[in-house]
Amino acid sequence: MILDKTIQITRYKTSGIKDDKETFISNCQQNFNSNKIYDIDDSPEEEVIGWCDHDSFSTNFNNICIDNLIIASMRIDTKKVSKYTLKKIYTKEIFKIENERNEVLNSGEKASIKERCFDYLMSKTKAEPKFFDMIWNIDTNIVYFFSTNKKANEEFETLFNKTFGKTVENMIPFVMAEQYEEFEVIENLSPCEYK
Repeated sequence: MILDKTIQITRYKTSGIKDDKETFISNCQQNFNSNKIYDIDDSPEEEVIGWCDHDSFSTNFNNICIDNLIIASMRIDTKKVSKYTLKKIYTKEIFKIENERNEVLNSGEKASIKERCFDYLMSKTKAEPKFFDMIWNIDTNIVYFFSTNKKANEEFETLFNKTFGKTVENMIPFVMAEQYEEFEVIENLSPCEYK
């Protein structure tokens, strides 16, 4: 999935690894397992975010390391219920209960029934998965995240920090320029020297 005809990439910088490579990879597998994706198809949950294998989309993290690269996918599973479907089920349920009781329900009871209908519909709805690949070069501490979507990037930054206890810094041009010696030279020149 990593190589596609159109690739959008966000580059991040992160801090270096402290352990030796084998220990780090073993810890990575444990960290990925602690934050792996889980199935929400039969639950009322609306969204879940976690890691999965980049190749099979399973939660087996035995093949996450290739040379100096850690490769995985962030997966976001989302479920949506149409407001019209909810209204239809909710209205039928209200009508049925009011006819049985022969009285009008109060607003608190209606809200409770609406919530129950929503949970029921969510538990019957299948989640739609979205996958976002990540490659982390542990030698250069550069992380490539294969998306430029704002929400996906925000979720990735949060999940990466939660998983590894490390922050990632988006490598916008200014951040990238700070890494080069030429930038330091230009920064020290007076205005007349670089006209």
